[in-house]
Amino acid sequence: MKEPLYDDQYPGANDSYTVFQVSAGMQHFDGATALKFARSRKSTSDFSRSFRQQQIIAAVVDKLKQSVGITNIAEMKKIYAKGMEIFQTNISLENMLWMAQYGKEKPKFFSYVYEADCSTKSTNLAIPGCVLVFGDRASFG
Repeated sequence: MKEPLYDDQYPGANDSYTVFQVSAGMQHFDGATALKFARSRKSTSDFSRSFRQQQIIAAVVDKLKQSVGITNIAEMKKIYAKGMEIFQTNISLENMLWMAQYGKEKPKFFSYVYEADCSTKSTNLAIPGCVLVFGDRASFG
């Protein structure tokens, strides 16, 4: 993470709120913390939240590649069976392995994350507002 995450309105027990925070830098999460990281919504934008969800998916895929490898069919079958206890899909193990092999040869996907920048006033705007910024690009709206 480039910047820390601080959410003082993360849902807690009995309709309460709790603080969820993550420091900047490389992180290693357990499942419960990864879920909080993906769901935290009060301190950042929906775009940032979507990007965090994509980061978690990419991290899980990378971890699977490192620990199992897509050529270890027996281990992949175990992982698939365990996954089917948690979620439902009509994608067969064979199709997942084909997609994993196909994805191995293709470049990783990437996303654009736009953040509102209200720190400077733009003279290009007819109506006062914020600018959505990605890197050196800006979208006015």
